[in-house]
Amino acid sequence: MPLESELLHRCKLGDKQALEAIIQRYHAPLRNYLMYICGNAADADDMVQEAFVQVLKALHRYRPEARFSTWLYTIATNAWRDELRRRAREASVRREKYLSRMPRLPAPTTAWTEPSSCKLWLDLSLNTVQLRCSDSTWTGTMLR
Repeated sequence: MPLESELLHRCKLGDKQALEAIIQRYHAPLRNYLMYICGNAADADDMVQEAFVQVLKALHRYRPEARFSTWLYTIATNAWRDELRRRAREASVRREKYLSRMPRLPAPTTAWTEPSSCKLWLDLSLNTVQLRCSDSTWTGTMLR
């Protein structure tokens, strides 16, 4: 098997066989590493693919003084971090969209010490929540 430096040099020149050899050499160890940090096979497989795509795009910036494996694993780690940030942004947008559709609860008009005002506010609050829940969710919530 050719040396890593030779394969990388050939990759930079556009040699597809050299790229396949690099992928074959690093695919399993990189997937194992990503399984550890991602926690599941689907995300690990996606990140392996993303890492190799990023390597291919940035191969011209690779410096032979550095170990290729370190560079590859850094790219894979950063790809996973980017994915986590993207997911957090999407969750935040979904949460904001959901909350914007929720009706505002009326503020209690009398002191909290009066049981009748407390009960009225609680009834209105529960009715608001019930409007936004499916029947099975509401039943499960009430049983807890």
